[in-house]
Amino acid sequence: MIVFPIFTGQAARLLRVAERRLHEAVRLGVVCPAIVSGRRLWRPDEVLAAAKWLGLDTPEVRNACQTVPPAAAGREGGAR
Repeated sequence: MIVFPIFTGQAARLLRVAERRLHEAVRLGVVCPAIVSGRRLWRPDEVLAAAKWLGLDTPEVRNACQTVPPAAAGREGGAR
């Protein structure tokens, strides 16, 4: 399971698209991930919105976007 928030590169790998496709979604206002230290942090709902916009809203993506309880989040990898 993925621990959110994740960076753009991780979101691109999850959706199996080039990062430029996600940048296009941001530019067009489909999603608006937070920017922290110059990097975009994607929440599960933003990844799902981008997936829908790209036509990639699959059960695999929806399952990957399920959130991890905070207690378990510290034991798994992911952006912090």
